[in-house]
Amino acid sequence: MAYKFTIKGIRRFNEEKVVERTLALYRGVEGDPEVKIRYHQETGEEKESYTIMTEKVSTQGVNVKHMIGGNIIVELPWLASKMDVLLCYAFLKAIKKVHRAVHVIDEEDKSVKLTEDEAKEQWHLRRSNMDEIINRGEKTVIAGVMRDFHLNPALYIGRDEIANRIEDAFADFITVQWTNLEAVNIREERRHITEEEELSTIRVIDNTEDVFIGVCQYVGMMKGNTCKMVKFEDFCHLMEKQDEFQLLDDAQALLDKMDDEQWNELFNKAAGIVRENFRKTFIMRWNTDISNYKLSEFEDAMEDFFDDGFYYDWSIWDYQKAHIGDKFYMIRTGEGKNGVVMRGTIIGTPYPDEDWSGKGRKVYYIRMSLTNMIHPERTPLLLTTDELTEAIPDFNWKEGHSGEILSDSQADKLEGVWKDYIERTHAMSSEEVVEGDFNDFYKEKGWKKPECYQGHGGHIQTIMEPEEFLENHLPEVGTWTFFDTAHVKISHDEYDDDEGDLLVVKTGGDMGMVALMLNNEKAKRVDFVCTYPFHKGIPHKLKIKKVAEWDSHVEAVVYAETEEMPIAFFATDYYANKNKYVPGAELDIELAASAYNIVEGESETVLDAETSAKMRSDMGIELEYDKDGNVQPMILCNDELVAYLSHDEEFPDEAEFASPIKSVEQVSLFGIDFIKAEISICHEPEETYVPLYFKKEYLPYAKKGTLIRGFLWMQGKIKAEN
Repeated sequence: MAYKFTIKGIRRFNEEKVVERTLALYRGVEGDPEVKIRYHQETGEEKESYTIMTEKVSTQGVNVKHMIGGNIIVELPWLASKMDVLLCYAFLKAIKKVHRAVHVIDEEDKSVKLTEDEAKEQWHLRRSNMDEIINRGEKTVIAGVMRDFHLNPALYIGRDEIANRIEDAFADFITVQWTNLEAVNIREERRHITEEEELSTIRVIDNTEDVFIGVCQYVGMMKGNTCKMVKFEDFCHLMEKQDEFQLLDDAQALLDKMDDEQWNELFNKAAGIVRENFRKTFIMRWNTDISNYKLSEFEDAMEDFFDDGFYYDWSIWDYQKAHIGDKFYMIRTGEGKNGVVMRGTIIGTPYPDEDWSGKGRKVYYIRMSLTNMIHPERTPLLLTTDELTEAIPDFNWKEGHSGEILSDSQADKLEGVWKDYIERTHAMSSEEVVEGDFNDFYKEKGWKKPECYQGHGGHIQTIMEPEEFLENHLPEVGTWTFFDTAHVKISHDEYDDDEGDLLVVKTGGDMGMVALMLNNEKAKRVDFVCTYPFHKGIPHKLKIKKVAEWDSHVEAVVYAETEEMPIAFFATDYYANKNKYVPGAELDIELAASAYNIVEGESETVLDAETSAKMRSDMGIELEYDKDGNVQPMILCNDELVAYLSHDEEFPDEAEFASPIKSVEQVSLFGIDFIKAEISICHEPEETYVPLYFKKEYLPYAKKGTLIRGFLWMQGKIKAEN
């Protein structure tokens, strides 16, 4: 059970100051820990609920609940780590220092003094709790901040000293919580594996990514579409000498991706039950003539496609044969263009629910995660039912139930048809990228794999029309100046994450373009990889938060932050410095921006009477009236207005901005006149200036002090060492 503290007497909780004081007290105890907060769904009596924890040292964290009546409840879980205890007391002390009139009482309604001795007593109590569990001798599942901990007392009872086994158990608890949280959590499936067992739990892995293997009876090892189902204990014994394997506790493990040859060797060596054609393929149907799900709803869903946790529930006919991990294709039929509009993976077990048609039938539904979503009416290239019928004539693609299972041979053929479709799509997208339509093209295709849009058509458009660049300037790339070389891992044509040598060439001065060329030794030629604007910037100290690497492995959008604001930028030097762009790194980044469009901003904003009255009232300013008794409008001066609003998750390195110009100079590229204007994207704690490059035709008479606004693309590179 958790130990509960109640804080009474707070009228308005000053969260910012409490957090600031908590960190100050806490860091004074243990260096500079990284404190995280996870928010929970409130109950009916709560205004807010969250858990505070410390990265790499918390087991169960500290639970905080802001109650509707005004009290705050702080719960210290029964197996909280030593650092959790210290964090709890730092939080309670911070509340008392910020809100001096509050009372902190314990479960017996006694005042708490929050002394070091009390904190030590709470920690000793948790050590006793752990010792009691070990002495009980029963396997126990303990909830942690990130993962459950499966404690097997037999692993600790034989150790020499009681103190050591308690410390070891807490250390293992912490390890389970924080080791490789980026690993994919493999979903549990329930299957008939042997005649003796009705349903067994299994987690299926295919050696394509780092995985976390939770509690299960079997681990399914995939090789192609063949699955070898190995008992969990036997799987651990098979993997125990592999560097990629780590047994976290008595029932859970981590496995990093390994070489295919190594995986295949272990697959062949494993003792288990073999099932060929393990993953099935289902054809879901959406007849827009009779379905209650309309095309307008489909279009709305496309807007949410890139959101985490996006899924569909759909009716399934062959529900008894469906399992988590099976594939599906959604076929649109009815009036209009017919063909594949969705593709993905089944992520849930079938469940009965109301008949979507209202006929009162018994209907089962399945939950699906999408990897592709394609608008049938807008896409220039649809995999149609006619093409499917021609390729696989022994299946009715134009009518039938939703959720019909394909035979194994039909599924194999469909995979080949889809692969050809993808190749055609890529070929078409390669042509359209230089026409500046790549954004819409890919949005219609529903590419879920990239974290953000991948392509430079729009970026080139900040200089000239991509078609003009393709025709008049790209053919001259061989005459550009040598700029850099790099030995990289790259995916391009014959190269699939293979090592290769890049040659980088550049044209222009402060404002320029670079092109990346691959020495394709496999095909004995030099390949053009990509080209993008490359401008001189102003350095700023940024802390790297996340890197969204593109499929080429030599391009990326980097998410970072200054002291006061988050910012994302395209890393123009990623091909050479990807080892430096790591989360947590603090780097001097030269930021520069290109404008898609730009206009002169209004020097003042006139608010209407109603808004003016409300604003004056909120600010405690007396209302002013004209001679007719009407409220005088307020006039806001915009001379020093600075705004920077990032676009969205799909285009994180683009933003809407407003700023006065600090300085102006004229530059040129490809014989076109541009303006290089220094603007601010943040006022506090000091001005964050970046050079903004835009076509002179947008604002021919731009000068210092001119307020401008528009849309920009942000780029950056690591400042060169002197």
